[in-house]
Amino acid sequence: MRKDIWAWDPDGGTVRTSPGDGAYMQACIHPEGAEVVFWGGPPEARPRLWLSPTDRADPVALTAPDVGARHGSFGLAGDRIAFTSDAASGAPGGSMADETPAGNPTSGHWNLFTMAVDGSDVRQVTDGPWVDQRPALSPDGTTIAFVSDRGLGLWLVPADGSRDPEPLDEGLFLYRPAWAPDGASLYAFHIARDRRRVGIVDLGTRTFTPFANDDRGNTHGPWPDPRGDRLTVHSDREGSWRLWELPLDGSPMQRLDPPGHDSAVCAHGTRARDGRLTFDGVAMTELTGRGEPS
Repeated sequence: MRKDIWAWDPDGGTVRTSPGDGAYMQACIHPEGAEVVFWGGPPEARPRLWLSPTDRADPVALTAPDVGARHGSFGLAGDRIAFTSDAASGAPGGSMADETPAGNPTSGHWNLFTMAVDGSDVRQVTDGPWVDQRPALSPDGTTIAFVSDRGLGLWLVPADGSRDPEPLDEGLFLYRPAWAPDGASLYAFHIARDRRRVGIVDLGTRTFTPFANDDRGNTHGPWPDPRGDRLTVHSDREGSWRLWELPLDGSPMQRLDPPGHDSAVCAHGTRARDGRLTFDGVAMTELTGRGEPS
């Protein structure tokens, strides 16, 4: 399936930043907006992390071609990238052709790592026979929130790997954590039997509260907007997966329509301080019967 990464300049149109030769997904924009990290590759290749300017398709690979890497995420300071890789598993991994449509690992052990923005200074954070995914660096860069098959719910681990991961014990199946700018809470979405809703996890009480204005359909991928008053999410509340803004004051969600993407699935929106937004997009005809973005 073909997927591409796009950058949307609020004063202009959209620009493809991925190579255009395979499936590239789950972008995370640098806090200042000039660069975007994402993962993927052509069908025959291992999944790799890539870094590209947001004004053109000029990607540079940050990880080696013989290991798998995914779920790159900038911290708020913009000086480190957290990601997950099978580099320490000691087992051969699959190619992009083996990926699920949502981009989740189908086999192997995946541990958390961090690195500098240029791909140097790689540091392993977790180890063991687990599938650790979706790392999110705290605003001060000291803690990583993530999901894992270690157990239900979200997990926390020091970014330097100095202690073993600890579960948040909120008792729910939560996915895709993202830190609130004050570091006192996390945003995530709850995977329930009826539907999937975005909400907030209070780190003091370890409780999850869904947002009332996420009132229908399935909503994924919360990302705090730098303006501080809303989240960027993707939702199928109108039938197909599109980008939305979810105001934190409880007012109705507002749909985002990137130019040139009226008939495409758009997901995984992240916005920078300069207003630029990145997302992945795939034509509706390519997505039919292949699952949904996570």
